[in-house]
Formats: sequence, structure tokens, C-alpha cells
Amino acid sequence: MNFKELLILLQLHRCSYHYLLEIFRYIVNNQLSEQYFDGDLLREVIHRVNLSLDNRRIQQLPLNQINLSRLNEAKNLTNRAIMIGESIYPSNWLQLPQPPLIIYFEGDLTLLKKQSISIIGTRNVSHYGIDVIKKLVALMCEEDWVLISGLAKGVDTTVHLEACRLKRKATIGILANGFNYSYPLQNASLQAQMGHEQLLLSEYLPNQKAQRHQFIMRNRLVAGISPVTIVIEAAKDSGSLITANYALQYNREVFVLPGRITDDQAYGCNALLKVGANPILSIESCVAEIKDLLRQMNNS
Repeated sequence: MNFKELLILLQLHRCSYHYLLEIFRYIVNNQLSEQYFDGDLLREVIHRVNLSLDNRRIQQLPLNQINLSRLNEAKNLTNRAIMIGESIYPSNWLQLPQPPLIIYFEGDLTLLKKQSISIIGTRNVSHYGIDVIKKLVALMCEEDWVLISGLAKGVDTTVHLEACRLKRKATIGILANGFNYSYPLQNASLQAQMGHEQLLLSEYLPNQKAQRHQFIMRNRLVAGISPVTIVIEAAKDSGSLITANYALQYNREVFVLPGRITDDQAYGCNALLKVGANPILSIESCVAEIKDLLRQMNNS
């Protein structure tokens, strides 16, 4: 098996991210990435990594639990996976504290080559928020930017639906579950459509159901993949606010839609303005500011 197949095989054995990272580092540091990993070399790598993890809080994979009969399953998944270091892998993710080692995809990978903008926000989006999203997405599709969100209810769904309505190759959905499941369930048809016409990404194996901690992990990918994140309405302590804070931690530009101080769904946006986020004063000025920022980034 090759390096990618090895990592996927270990994922199928339910190895944690941190254990896979130790395997990855050992192989890279020992210049083994181009090797063919037969059973003996695989066991040697795992043995060496397990020895290095003594007294560490990372669950080890016992050598007697390696099941090479799952190799065909791993090989099949490599056709739907991108490994860190490959040319198509989103370069912005390399700046994250925990970049995904393997990312699974459905759809058109050419979308990863385009300029992307992340748009996030509340699940309880208002009519005003929907109107703003539609106008933003329309202008951004004219710029041939790809709109990224998390396929959740509310803002995410509106972004994806509007982009799908306007053009092909316009939006990427990053999931908190594997492709064999849909969350929320009412987005199953949208997820299927995007898997055919747009692009879906997930760091989880196809049969992985959504779990609470995976939404936070998904949020870091939404915030990290684009140089700009736009927040359309966010309540206090919401997942959208967590995503926006990730974006700020990663030195991404954050634009927010200001709201009334009496509106609970505006609290997060107004709080972000207080710490230096960019206010959206008009749709046209927001797009113009982002164009200028992207131009500066490309010239630096």
C-alpha cells in the first residue's frame, strides 16, 4: 500500500487524529513517504511510533489489531480522498494548528483552485439576512468566487442554494459527518445535488455520523480555508461566533452584518465589530473591499 492508503487504513481502525499525526511525522521524518508499505513495514512503523509514545496521552494501536483485509476498502477510498501535501490540498489549511491529514470529497475538485469566500451565520436567519445573502452571493458569483459554508440550516443552506441556483462550480460545503449521512436531514437532497454539481468536503469516513464535537472541528475548516469570512447574523455563544473567532485567530479578514442591539441574532456580529471586524455597510462596498484585500494579498 502507498502512504495515503496507509493513513486511510489506520483511520478505518479508528485511530485518532493525534495518533495519525505521529504516524505521518514518523514517515516523513524518516523519508519513507515513497515506500511501498507491506505488512512488515507497516508493523515496523507502528511499533516505532508506539515506542515513541510511551507515557503520552495518545491511544496506541496494538500491533495485533492491524487488519490488512480492510486494505481494499482503503484503496477504494483513496479515489475520494486528498492527502496533505498533494497539490490540490487547500494551502490555507496548512496554517491551521490541526490541518486535516486526509480530506474526503464528492464533486468537482476544480473548485479548490478558485478564489473562495466563507459565509456563515445563524440557523435562525431572518428575512433581512436572507435578502443580504442573496445579493452578496449574486455579486460574488459574478466575480467567479466560490462560496464556502457548512451545509447547516439557515445561513449555510441559503448560501449553498442561492449559489447552486445561479451557476455550477460556485459553492463548497464542508460537512461535520461522512457522506453517507446528511445533517440536517432536510438537506439530503441539497447535499446530493452539491455532490454532483459542486463540491463537498469532509474529514470523516463515509459512515461517520455527525457528533457534537465534529461541528467545532468542521468550523475550523470553514474558517481556515478562505482568506475572508463573512458573518450574517450570529447569536451569543453560537457556532457561527466560534467559527468567526477561529477566522480571527487564523488572521483571516472577517466581515459582519451589523444588527439592532435588541436582536439576539445580532449580538455575535456586534460583538465582533467591537473587536475589530469589518462592518458590511452595503453589498457593493463589501465586495469592493474584499476585491481590494484579495488584490493586496496576491501582490504581497
